[in-house]
Amino acid sequence: MTSQLDDQFLNISLKFLTDQYLHFIDKGTPDTRPFFAGVSGPQGSGKTTLVSKLRDTLQQEDIITITISIDDFYLPLEDLETLRKDHPDNPMLSTRGVPGTHDITLAKSVLANLEDSKSVDIPAYDKAAFNGRGDRVAKEEWASYNQIGERKVQVVILEGWCWGFRSLGVEQLTQSWEHHRTRPLGESKTARQELSNLLWVDNELEKYWTGFFDKVDTLIILEAERLDHVYTWRLETEHRLRDQRGESMSDIEVRAFVDNYMPCYELYKDSLRDDGNGIRNDKQKDRQLWVSMDLDRRVQRTRPTASRISRIFDQPS
Repeated sequence: MTSQLDDQFLNISLKFLTDQYLHFIDKGTPDTRPFFAGVSGPQGSGKTTLVSKLRDTLQQEDIITITISIDDFYLPLEDLETLRKDHPDNPMLSTRGVPGTHDITLAKSVLANLEDSKSVDIPAYDKAAFNGRGDRVAKEEWASYNQIGERKVQVVILEGWCWGFRSLGVEQLTQSWEHHRTRPLGESKTARQELSNLLWVDNELEKYWTGFFDKVDTLIILEAERLDHVYTWRLETEHRLRDQRGESMSDIEVRAFVDNYMPCYELYKDSLRDDGNGIRNDKQKDRQLWVSMDLDRRVQRTRPTASRISRIFDQPS
């Protein structure tokens, strides 16, 4: 099984993003702010590899491009430990990951400064620290942009496992939870969670939208053909981290770690599929690329289709 993204996937994504950016330029918006692109996909799906290649390609065209992961905004380990102790009955908070474990105030401040082309420092998170528990790196190691005398950032590519997820609210979440509880034993991670714990996470997720998720002008969505692919992909990622750093989570810890994310995948991923969801103006069409991949990360389906992507902006908007 390969851990690389196939060329078809990369070419489709690059074509889509390039067309979106050119359309953005044609509208004259760059005079006031950078172009924001989002990439949403489960752990190990290739988000980081994809955004790195997109960034490098745009940089080669002399377009100042930076990438930011939602993981960069995880709370420091000490704060995560405090959160866990404050909610001892919520297993979803036993590790970093779900909504509520990020510093959303910091995240919104960073994106606001980027939008206004102000100087900004981007935090970073060391996932291998403390045997895979992770911790925020020292501020002296944060990357700085838009400094005096520097060219301003033109493109910001944001990526995250839950990027663009929308909170459901009490009524809809309760109905979904009750539906999951009717499924055969073992088929749903959501059914194993207490409703109160899911409602806590959902309430936190609502805080992510305004000023954070709603910043993107376009969104690329990576989806596993089967949700259980995520376990295999995450193991691959952790094994690479272990080879590089000599410390990481064990395989058993990885499975428990992914288990904490699964209710969110089950509850929220479908909300991204509607064309226009997860972007700055959710009434716009043709601003979203959806890609379904098999276990080897080979493209199975896309929406729009590859041929349609080439024609999106051929007609007057």
